[in-house]
Amino acid sequence: MKKLKITLHWSFILLGVLMIVFGKFTSFVCCMLSVLLHEFGHAIVGRRLGYQLNIITLMPYGAMLSGKNTPFKSGDDIKIAVAGPLVNVILIAILLIFWIIFPQIQHILKEFIYANIYTLCFNILPIYPLDGGRILIGILTKKMSRIKALKVTKIVGYLFTIAIFALFFVSFFFKLNYMLGINALFLLIGLLEEDTSPYYEKVEKLQNEDIAKHFAKSIKLDKSTPIFLAYKEIQNKNISYIKIMDKNKVIATIPSKKVMTSVLKLPIDTNIENLV
Repeated sequence: MKKLKITLHWSFILLGVLMIVFGKFTSFVCCMLSVLLHEFGHAIVGRRLGYQLNIITLMPYGAMLSGKNTPFKSGDDIKIAVAGPLVNVILIAILLIFWIIFPQIQHILKEFIYANIYTLCFNILPIYPLDGGRILIGILTKKMSRIKALKVTKIVGYLFTIAIFALFFVSFFFKLNYMLGINALFLLIGLLEEDTSPYYEKVEKLQNEDIAKHFAKSIKLDKSTPIFLAYKEIQNKNISYIKIMDKNKVIATIPSKKVMTSVLKLPIDTNIENLV
């Protein structure tokens, strides 16, 4: 299994600098720890479902989970997305218990409780690439292609981001809330980032590819085989071509690349004969 790599996005470093300037260094450290635990929740559930997280890139709004493009089995993307906020809920509950039992350390617990509440509330917004946005994509892909679901979710994200910007400008007339402006700015950055999701690869995928050894390797699959199963065969066995069968007769041969590009655009239960 590959080692998990943790990296910092440039906008996360910028956020750290801004929070230090505003005298919020302790809050920044607590938020970073809260986000890391949040993302490990995603990683653990993903692993149990048969996916492997490769990289955690810390972002201002949370973290970007990355790895190689792979479609999720129906419902798995939602389970993985929910896991992060659930970790924050559990941490908040544990911290509140300690708050009650050990009142003498309430000043220490306070910042970490706030950090987890912030991470939880922020990440459940239906804005891509937050968990709420990923959950929305998971729900929408039951009725449409993932590309269309992503477009719809991004539109929802832009509307929410505009609303947060509006609240920031309204705060000028009352008590200025600069964090609203910072959050809206970084959400906009996230929305404009190039999509490389879903950020997991199947655990069974060959870790060390030998192109010469596997060149032009093919497999026979029945024409009614769902595209998702064909994709798994390609990933697990490093297939170059798929021979589509109708009973005992080869009716077509398609390159694995066609399956790889189509699997993110079509419903995962699409029969491979539709790729011909």
